[in-house]
Amino acid sequence: PLTASHYAYLKISEGCLKGCSFCIIPKIKGPLSSRPLEAVVEEATQLVQERGIKELIVVGQDTSDYGVDLYGQPRIAELLGRLSKVGGLRWIRLLYCHPRGITRDLIETIRDEPAICKYLDMAIEHADDGVLERMNRGITQATLRQHVRTLRDEIPGIALRTSVITGFPGETEAAFEHLLGFLQEIQFERLGAFRYSREEGSASYRFPDQVPAEVTEARYDRLMRAQQEISVQINARWLGTTCDVLIDEADPSDPTVFLGRTRADCPEVDGTVFVHSKDPLAPGTFVPVKITDTYEYDLVGTVAD
Repeated sequence: PLTASHYAYLKISEGCLKGCSFCIIPKIKGPLSSRPLEAVVEEATQLVQERGIKELIVVGQDTSDYGVDLYGQPRIAELLGRLSKVGGLRWIRLLYCHPRGITRDLIETIRDEPAICKYLDMAIEHADDGVLERMNRGITQATLRQHVRTLRDEIPGIALRTSVITGFPGETEAAFEHLLGFLQEIQFERLGAFRYSREEGSASYRFPDQVPAEVTEARYDRLMRAQQEISVQINARWLGTTCDVLIDEADPSDPTVFLGRTRADCPEVDGTVFVHSKDPLAPGTFVPVKITDTYEYDLVGTVAD
């Protein structure tokens, strides 16, 4: 195990069926190859029993297609429901969903199962229809907007994480403005951005109108500044609230501060809660924390009575 003792990544599949033009995963990993549902549940059970795992992070190249190759249809919702019944698990987190795989049963499972974090990682990659078409994403900005609206309506308080790419071949200034405007409108709770990487073997490697590196970088910087402002506004909503925080580790520079996460934060990619406590807090414990201050991406709080 490469993670802390209280959380683990659970890989449920390899490969992908989607064929995005910027990606070479299908050439490296092959088409989707799902693990049998029973084997995944068995591994999750072992992680809890043998390592004391409290949080399980479900991953794969495209988790929303899980089971299509084995069962003829996606069974990610059923898998999450089965995992939520594993005794001892407090949080289950789903990463790497394609927006086209957000189905009604998946929404209802995330909404109704207490152990499943009201959190979803759903990469949109872009929001300009022309760029989305060249990326072979099979979706439009209007459909993305509807997916977000449905998720927020059906799952109150859900934290949505997404990722986007700047500088994709043919991305004009107007197309980038469409992306930026969409992000400012939607206000994703969590966002990661990537500069387009011209991968040999991908379909987009041969596309004309490759965007100069300095333009890609400038757009990346603009986008991240905009997201920072969005994150400041979102984090401000936490001020004065009390929430459960999973403690990850002690702050090595201050014996009265401990680093943890809310349900809305995945390890390694999202924010941190700096928890002030006069008593030691062990990694893997859940504590109620009152949020007393907020930063661009992180929160500060004290252990609540």
